Amino acid sequence: MTWDALLSIIRDEVDAEACQRIEARVRQELAGLVLYVPTRAKLTQEDVAREVRRAGGRVDLAAARLGVSKATCYRKLQPRHRIVR
Repeated sequence: MTWDALLSIIRDEVDAEACQRIEARVRQELAGLVLYVPTRAKLTQEDVAREVRRAGGRVDLAAARLGVSKATCYRKLQPRHRIVR
């Protein structure tokens, strides 16, 4: 979802003054914050673990934010076993 799409939803639900207050508050909260969602091919165990922590341990919410399935999150969170010969 883009910022413009989100603002459109807010504008549909609240009056113009409230929309401006919400927009100003969100911009203030996000000031300097860089959001990065890696592509599926580059999604690492650390990326998934970080997002699960941000989601308060909710894998379903983390998966939605990352744009992947819960199964993908669980698979990425599994420890990697290396066979040493």
